[in-house]
Amino acid sequence: MKQILANSALGGARSIAETLFERNTKGKVVPFLLKDATPSADFKTWNLEIRKKADGTDIQFHDGVAWNADALITNFNAIRGLTYVANIAKDVDKNFLGSTAVAVGNVVSTTKVDDYNVKITLNSSQADLRELLYASGRFIMRSPGQFADSATCASTLIGTGPFKQKSATQTKLVVEKNKNYWRKDAAGNKLPYLDQITFKYVVESASRVAGVKSGSLDAAQFSSASETTQMKDLSTSSAVTYFKTGAEYYPSLWFNTSIAPFNNLNARRAVSYALNRDLWAKTRGNGINFAATSIVGRNNVMFSTKNFPTFNLKKSNEYAAAYKTETGKDLEFVFPSSKDATSRANSKALVALMKTAGITASFNEETVSDIVNKGFFEAGTGLKYQAATLLTLEGLDAAFNYIFLSPNMFEAGTTNPMAGLARLGKIDTLLNITKHTDAQLNTLLQAARASGKAADYKLVTERIQDQAYIANITYQSYAMATTKKINGVGETKLATGGASPAVLNWGTNWTSVWKK
Repeated sequence: MKQILANSALGGARSIAETLFERNTKGKVVPFLLKDATPSADFKTWNLEIRKKADGTDIQFHDGVAWNADALITNFNAIRGLTYVANIAKDVDKNFLGSTAVAVGNVVSTTKVDDYNVKITLNSSQADLRELLYASGRFIMRSPGQFADSATCASTLIGTGPFKQKSATQTKLVVEKNKNYWRKDAAGNKLPYLDQITFKYVVESASRVAGVKSGSLDAAQFSSASETTQMKDLSTSSAVTYFKTGAEYYPSLWFNTSIAPFNNLNARRAVSYALNRDLWAKTRGNGINFAATSIVGRNNVMFSTKNFPTFNLKKSNEYAAAYKTETGKDLEFVFPSSKDATSRANSKALVALMKTAGITASFNEETVSDIVNKGFFEAGTGLKYQAATLLTLEGLDAAFNYIFLSPNMFEAGTTNPMAGLARLGKIDTLLNITKHTDAQLNTLLQAARASGKAADYKLVTERIQDQAYIANITYQSYAMATTKKINGVGETKLATGGASPAVLNWGTNWTSVWKK
């Protein structure tokens, strides 16, 4: 399996390749490389209309290939896994299957209507397909020729974006201005403004803080999952300009319900009730993170406080005792932690919270990539840990969250050819991180996706919270700090629907950024 990009790499990739939809400053998903997306009355078929340049000619990829219906279908074939299946025999070692094939499991077919329109047929109704196709900024469009060689596709990205890839290593990406970019600013000037950007992977947050303060880095991004101290510092620093998202990202402790101890509801509830969220927000949040009151934030369509296990040591002890009665064992579990200092401190704090409740927790340090791979991308097995803290739930809508909560994205009776694919292990339940088999939850999920209504999605949340499949501690935000020489952050106008936010989980839109 080949995973989709983590946030730390996505920002650089998005300067090169662009997406079908973007999220604007109001949190709304709006068309970008698409001009529009129009559903049928029952939300089972959608027409996707390709955007053209302002002068009516084709948008082009960096290699001169036209962005049209054929290019969209080629990308969809890769996203859906059809390209992988078609090339199994001739490209066994280098042919990658992405987890996106599972994410779009509801898509049955994509059909060319004409050169600028594509029809999508779904297995079941989906009112929020636009939001799914934004996919947290991840469904980037590549030049069709890239899919002819998976090795080249993995190493060199060719998109329609404002910058072109110049060079890339594991820790550094250099991009240069695309002089033929399809967009101009309001005054008619060519975009982008910058000639070149170098993206560096700097694992230690303290080094990023020092770099942006000293000017050795022009900009640096941070996450309040483990970097609230650094964000607090930068938010009051006169040396930098500071930008922050809302608390719209929801890191969660995901319980593996397929193995002990969290195949037992009492164990899951014991840990959930042991989480002192207010204490965590006070001691670890630095005034940036907020104590969770639901598995999602207040502005998310799924938000509900019903059945949420708020901190209660008495209840935690009762459920831990019930677990021991049923199993004859004390409640213990191990979880992974990334190797940087701030993540280590957070992991120690979680161990301390569990100890207060009489629960024994410990952690093993691993690289972020290993944690992500074991959390998502091992076909047929899913989460390799007893529990793991992962950031998947986010935003104001539910479409991206849905794919990690559904027990199986390939519904019974689907004609999607990817259903049941088993070369690397059955992929149907790949993104079901907790490995639950809850039929009631599945019914609620499908009903909510069909209607798109908040009332239906709230029932999903209430079921999850009742069964304690995941546990949230705080709501998270992202931030970016720049030197005073950097201008234009948050000023990029989208193709339609307003402007791009100053910072999102994947970073900033660099199209309108300039340097003194």
